[in-house]
Order: sequence, then C-alpha cells, then structure tokens
Amino acid sequence: MRKTKRLLSALLTAALLMVCLVPAAAAEGPYDEKTVYEKLIALKESYPEGMRWTNYDGYMITQYDAERHLTTNYYGFGCVAFAYILSDAAFAGLPLRQYSSSEYSYEQLRVGDILRINNDTHSVVILEKYDDHLILAEGNYNSSIHWGRSLSKSALLSSWTDVTTRYPEETAETPPEPAPTEESTLFSDVADPGAYYYGPVYWAVEQGITNGTSESTFSPELLCTRAQILTFLWRACGEIRLEGDLEPFTDVKESDYYYDAARWAWLIGLVEGGELSGETPCTRAETVGYFWTLCGQPEAEGVAFRDVEPDSETAAAVAWAVAAGVTTGTSETTFSPEQTCTRGQIVTFLWRLLAA
Repeated sequence: MRKTKRLLSALLTAALLMVCLVPAAAAEGPYDEKTVYEKLIALKESYPEGMRWTNYDGYMITQYDAERHLTTNYYGFGCVAFAYILSDAAFAGLPLRQYSSSEYSYEQLRVGDILRINNDTHSVVILEKYDDHLILAEGNYNSSIHWGRSLSKSALLSSWTDVTTRYPEETAETPPEPAPTEESTLFSDVADPGAYYYGPVYWAVEQGITNGTSESTFSPELLCTRAQILTFLWRACGEIRLEGDLEPFTDVKESDYYYDAARWAWLIGLVEGGELSGETPCTRAETVGYFWTLCGQPEAEGVAFRDVEPDSETAAAVAWAVAAGVTTGTSETTFSPEQTCTRGQIVTFLWRLLAA
C-alpha cells in the first residue's frame, strides 16, 4: 500500500507539472529588496510555518521567449519547488540566471535570491541579509516549511554551490563571465576555436552539464547515448532526485550513473517506462523530441522536410527546433531524423537552447 501511495503521489505531481504550462502572471516592480521581502513574507499565510512539504511537492516556472519561439520550463520538487514559488511571487516573468559560488560574492547576494547550500543538497531563499548572516525561507526542512532560520556567513561560504537571481540585469550586480583558464578548460580534442562545438563544450563543462571522457579529452565525435543526453538535461534542470521506490524501467539499476536522470525523465514525460536502452545512441528525432517536450511542446510554423511525416509529433518537434534555432535540416529538404548524434552535436544543441 505504501508503494502504491508513493506511485500515485508521484504520478499526480507529474500530471500537475505537465498541464501547468501557462506562465505565472508577471510580478510587477519595483524590484528593490524591501518590495521583494514584502512579497515573499506575504506568502507566509498560504504556506505557514510547519506546513508539511516533501520531495513529492512540485512546482514549475514557465518562461516564454517570443523572439526565439521558446518556452523553457524549470521543474522543481521539495526545497526547489518552494524556492520557485517564492521566486515567482516576486519575480514572475523575469529570467532566472544562475552563478556558481566561485563567480558570485556574499556582498552581491540580495533578498529573494535562491541559494543552493549544504554541498548542493538543499535550496533556500534569502529573506533578510546582514553583514554576518542571512535569514532564510525554505521548504522540505525536516519535511516541512520553515521561515526565519539564521545561517551565518561563514557557514554559507563553506557549503554553498550556486545562486539563482532574477533581479533585472540593470539593477543586479552580476559578475562578468569568467575567462577560461588553460588548466580547467582545454581538452586536447577541443582545441580549435573555429570548431562549431568549441564554445558549447566549454560552456557545458563550466555549467556542470557534462565533463570530459578523460582529464584531457572530451570526445566530441563520440556518439551520444540516450542515457547521456537524459543526464545532460537532468543536470541542466537542477539534478532533481526523486525519493521513493519508483522503478519504471526494467533495465536501469540504482548503480547506473543515469539512474536519477532516467527516473526524472520518465516522471516528466520525456520517456516511457519499460525498457530504456540507455546505451543506445540518440537520434536527431529523439533529441529534438526531448527538448520540445521539456519546453512544453510549443507550436511553431511548419517546416517541410521530405523525410519527416507531416502530421507526426516528430514534425511538430522539428518545426519548433528549427524556429527556435536549436538545429536545422541536414539539407534544404531533409532532416535525417534517424541519424545518430555525437557528443559535440548534443552540447551544441543544448547551448543554443539554453545559452545562445
């Protein structure tokens, strides 16, 4: 019975996320810290101290880029979900920008920013900021919502991994992009700045989406497997780990590196349960299908490729991917949906989707 309850809870959460594709109403400014604090604390009535909140509680931030015909969904469960709820109350309609702790200083933090702490295991929102400590709001703190916990500056600096801010860029003290260093970024097989995948590879590594196949190689021409692309997407979306004993796949073990990514992908509808075949190379059709589904399956003006069935889901995903600038056809008349993708191609598609 307990297993059944967990399964139903997860399925209900998945259903909620898949239908809630309409963005929250844009939060009106001004975006100063006093106003943001007032908007955050106003939610205390709806989410009172001690209210039960676990990893089965979910929320999704949806953002639409009209210029690129791109809807981006940011899924969150547990502490991440509650942080997203608070963030939307103050900043709905504004983009999320994430910086690692090495790129951002304590002095740059502001009320309403989302912090990832405890060595990348817990998300909190800053309610108040002082010279030597922060006051936090958080969900899934001992399986409940908590307002007002104090975190010292020293404790934060020893455990935080990144910050997400939504303050308008003209008012936020955002640091410049870090200059790549030879020690941290140069792969022997990604050394030509003229290669189409050069920038995307180092962007993906810097963002923690992927890493090299060795300390000195990335293997951009190596075929990318289904397990790898799902893991890349899972990392890009916050590495959400699902609690409970959901086991939708017959060929995925808990010891597999893509175990959490596969369960997440199943929960949000990227893949079906049963046999995942994670080591199978990913095709162009599968890739744009994953991206299209993750972004809310937005409509786009049709693109006629003679090797794509006109009224299929693949055709809709391809049309969106081309309109959004994620990829193009392999010729003016073909898309080559069954052609397999390399690691260099996949990180380039991801870079165009998330960073370009």
